[in-house]
Formats: sequence, C-alpha cells, structure tokens
Amino acid sequence: MQGRAIQKSVRQSPRKMRLVVDLIRGRDVNEAYAILSFSKKHAAKQIAKTLKRFTAAAQGRGTPIRKRTSHVEITVAMREDA
Repeated sequence: MQGRAIQKSVRQSPRKMRLVVDLIRGRDVNEAYAILSFSKKHAAKQIAKTLKRFTAAAQGRGTPIRKRTSHVEITVAMREDA
C-alpha cells in the first residue's frame, strides 16, 4: 500500500527543494515530519503561486523577472520488512 502527495508550481527553485527532500528520503514518516518541522529552510514549509513581474531594461523596455518553480511528488509506502 502506498500514498502520494503532489504539489505543482511551488515558488522555490528545484536546487533548494532538493536539499530538503534529500534530508527526508528513505526515512520513516514520523521522523520525516520531525526533520521538516525543525528545518530552517523555507523549502521545508513548502513541502509540509507563480507571479508575473517585470523589471526595467535598456531603452525603456521591460524584461520578466524569472520566478523559479518546482513540482514536488512525495510517495509514502509500507516497508517490506515491517
């Protein structure tokens, strides 16, 4: 038996999200929750909106500010040895 949780377009870069996900990969569910609750990273809150913005550019133009987003999928399954 397994369960999945999917969150799309999280306002966090994939590199920063990966740092937090690597902390909880392969852990027990209760232990993973404890790690996330005490982590100081902003991505930990995102794991437990995309805005369009423009900045001034040369010759009166505007260029978009890139807001990096991530898709997160967490799968929880029963262990074989349990």
